[in-house]
Amino acid sequence: MDTEFLAKTPLFAGIREEDLGHLLGCLDASTKHYEKGEVIFRTGEPISRIGLVLEGSVNMVVSLYWGPSRIFGHMEAGDVFGENYAAVPGQLLPGDIVAAQPCRVLFLDLSRIYTVCHHGCRFHHRLIENMLQVSAQKNRKRR
Repeated sequence: MDTEFLAKTPLFAGIREEDLGHLLGCLDASTKHYEKGEVIFRTGEPISRIGLVLEGSVNMVVSLYWGPSRIFGHMEAGDVFGENYAAVPGQLLPGDIVAAQPCRVLFLDLSRIYTVCHHGCRFHHRLIENMLQVSAQKNRKRR
């Protein structure tokens, strides 16, 4: 895992590289590669994990009842996606999350982000603050 890259993302800002390995274990982190056009999350699915784009980019694509699909969000390397839907149990995705180009995604269990582990790691508190800031910034951009 490229901890130097992760440390520069808004989600992991202020967390030392040497702490990231431990933190990723606490968050049940996993990575997956997708080809262009491959669906990462499908419309109507509930999700519990968020994605962080490590390489490439992804789109949120919504199929409109009266016509073609429309891109409602574009996330590039370093951006997080799915957090608004993973935060509400049972919330269904309104569109597909699709690889806009070949990409690699880091998946994290959102409930483990918001719940401090039994180790009480100081950097986990920083992660919670960062997640709130990431969500707030995205919500401000939508207005």
